[in-house]
Amino acid sequence: MQRISLATSLPAAVGACLLGAVVALAGTPIDETVPARSDSEVKIENLAGSVTVTVGSDDQIRITGTLGENAKRLDVKTDDEDVHIHVVLPRRVEDIAGTDLVVEVPKGAELSIETVSADVSVEGVEGKIDVETVSGETGLNVPAGAGRLRLESVSGPVTVRGEIADLRAESVSGRIDIEGADGEVEASTTNGDIRLVGGDLNDI
Repeated sequence: MQRISLATSLPAAVGACLLGAVVALAGTPIDETVPARSDSEVKIENLAGSVTVTVGSDDQIRITGTLGENAKRLDVKTDDEDVHIHVVLPRRVEDIAGTDLVVEVPKGAELSIETVSADVSVEGVEGKIDVETVSGETGLNVPAGAGRLRLESVSGPVTVRGEIADLRAESVSGRIDIEGADGEVEASTTNGDIRLVGGDLNDI
């Protein structure tokens, strides 16, 4: 096991056996690349700012963006080519400066994304996707054959587009928009609205 701590970004070339953590300075640009499998599990934690996930190479994951001014560090850890990306904040922060992350993953990667107010956007990923947020806006555009989708929000709006075969979306007061449902879809909200185009809901 190796652990690497850097004050600036890790060089793009990272050995395939690397198990490490990257520490980058707050406010600095992020540009990290780590090895991956075509079906790597990718966990992303970013409380505020944004998380944008797009499809890239099948054998690596690239993380770019800018670390928030009062973020403590960015951790990027790999374990058997599964990846955990975590924006670490000080224990006591009154006003969080958002971190903007752009993550390129293999098309078949499985995603788990957790935010509080950060917006989430996922484009073209075919693997399973889980998103949990409090007030961030969630937008997914999924291709045909995509895996199951599980989306939970308190007040943030949720929008899902594509050929959706297996979706469960839950919100307390946020709006849920679903376009292109063509399979098993469940959507529930307490005070928000639900809009469905191109499919049937099993439960509302």
